[in-house]
Amino acid sequence: MALVLHLQLEDDYNDATGTHTATAAGSQSFVDGKLGRAINLTNTGRITIGGGFRLPTTCTITAWVNLNVAASTRGKHMSLIAQWDVADDRTYFFINQTGDYLAVFGRRNGSITTVSGASTEFVKPAGVWQHVAWVLDDAAGTITTYVDGVTNAGPIASYNSPLADATVEIGDTTNGNQDFDGKVDDLRIYDHALTPAEVAALASPVRRNTLGHVVSSNRRNTLGELVAA
Repeated sequence: MALVLHLQLEDDYNDATGTHTATAAGSQSFVDGKLGRAINLTNTGRITIGGGFRLPTTCTITAWVNLNVAASTRGKHMSLIAQWDVADDRTYFFINQTGDYLAVFGRRNGSITTVSGASTEFVKPAGVWQHVAWVLDDAAGTITTYVDGVTNAGPIASYNSPLADATVEIGDTTNGNQDFDGKVDDLRIYDHALTPAEVAALASPVRRNTLGHVVSSNRRNTLGELVAA
């Protein structure tokens, strides 16, 4: 079990695991973030993960996000992570346009729904950093969402793998209709389902200096990472 993709977004698109390549396109820029620097995605801005990377069927997706505008104000879903091809083979993890809550949808071959669910984890309007997470557990057949390390409703969906087989996009879907408008920091994908305690530990604020080093404390969470006191 491992961290398989880690974009710290410290003025670059390097994968801290050293395994995958990431390239950016469209409207995006680096700005001050939650843990140092972050990427600000607007309109057509997106990051594409190359090298044939695919989301594991059991995985955890986490990131810090700060919306420029609420999804409900824009009147469209805002996709954070998507595997989506032109043949309507799709899985995407997004903020819902009708209620600004975390949601997920997926189907194979345009008709077979593999996952669909809406949570009660609400993302705050523009200007607030929040930690979001989706935990996919293939063995249990569930997806659980978290905001700031907390899940209110438990699993939100019946989950049947496989996920869509397509390139992973951050900040939009392939058809360009679900673009994310906001800042993203410290995006992580694990190849296993994190426990509630591990998700909560990642949501603990961490202060870094100008070199990107953690300076808040020497306490480590269950993932072996430095966290705030």
